Amino acid sequence: MVLRITDLLDKWTSSGSGVSCIVIRSSNSKAFCSGGDVKSAVLRAREGQHEDVSAFFDAEYALDLRIARCRLPYVALIDGIVMGGGAGLCMHGHFRVATDRTLFAMPECGIGLYPDVGASFFLSKLPARMGLLLGLTGLRLRGPAVYEAGLATHYVPHTLLDSMQEALHNLGPSRAADFTEVARTLDAIQATAGPCPYGTLASKLLPISDLHFGRHQPSVEAIVSSLQGVVQHQHEQTSASGREVPGAGSMASQYVDAANEVLLALLRGSPLSQKVTFELMHRAAHASLETCLRADGTLVRHFVRGDGDFFEGVRAALIDRSRPPQWKFSSAAEVPDSLVESFFADSPFAHTPSGEGPSQSGSLQSSSEGRAASRL
Repeated sequence: MVLRITDLLDKWTSSGSGVSCIVIRSSNSKAFCSGGDVKSAVLRAREGQHEDVSAFFDAEYALDLRIARCRLPYVALIDGIVMGGGAGLCMHGHFRVATDRTLFAMPECGIGLYPDVGASFFLSKLPARMGLLLGLTGLRLRGPAVYEAGLATHYVPHTLLDSMQEALHNLGPSRAADFTEVARTLDAIQATAGPCPYGTLASKLLPISDLHFGRHQPSVEAIVSSLQGVVQHQHEQTSASGREVPGAGSMASQYVDAANEVLLALLRGSPLSQKVTFELMHRAAHASLETCLRADGTLVRHFVRGDGDFFEGVRAALIDRSRPPQWKFSSAAEVPDSLVESFFADSPFAHTPSGEGPSQSGSLQSSSEGRAASRL
């Protein structure tokens, strides 16, 4: 699929191709794209085919950059599941249309990898450190929350996707090549559906990400400790009173429930992967997409060689499924800083302190204004 899409993009964006606008959409109503074939990658890597597996990731990251640099409007209709590598196929495009069936997640830490495909670039653009929360936990955003977070530029019910695609086609060659015209067309279809049903993200995860994943938290273990403090305080109050604390179902109760959900998700993932992800997100905070993807190309080789928990995570989730993953470390506090640093030794972020990445030359477009200027 990676090679086929790359070939098509090269043909369609060449002079005289006759193509004015590119729309990418799945033929499967359940998923836009749920990611790369990590099971096959691990089976081959365990047999020593490290370079072949790394070559796949190189081709995938090159495609992600190709999409971001596409000279034509690139519209991704992200209906259904979009995870991992699937995010690379849409998040770097100019326009990203979510639906009521969209389910977004970056679950890599749960399989002993890390959020790649330039995720350190687009996740860092989300509000209130939401990107770090999603990258470390693998938690899922559904439907309107994908739009609310800024991952999608538009939101419509899935029943309007055919109308949206037809409207783009009806623009004709010259107008379909105009970013402003494409934006207006998508805006008009979105308007026919009425206001997006906001609320899920703001009421549930934004307060958690803002308070517990902010820049004042120096490490993964500090985030874990912060969340544990909220849950423990609730437990102590309940134990002291012998009953549920007053206001069950209130904002306070919802906050504690959300904190507990996030904490449990954190504790399920690979501590080593989470520490690498935390460091990557901080070092890439101001980096360009090209730099982030070059870093992915060096980082992923460590995991393909077996330096991390990738083999064990995929074994547990997708190969034999006989027992839970046995991570190299039982907690983030046990992961040596020197080991984390070794993953970055040959990357563009080798000498970059956290939060001081190379200057940024692009940004995730999340509104109609400026979409036409979405360039690296």
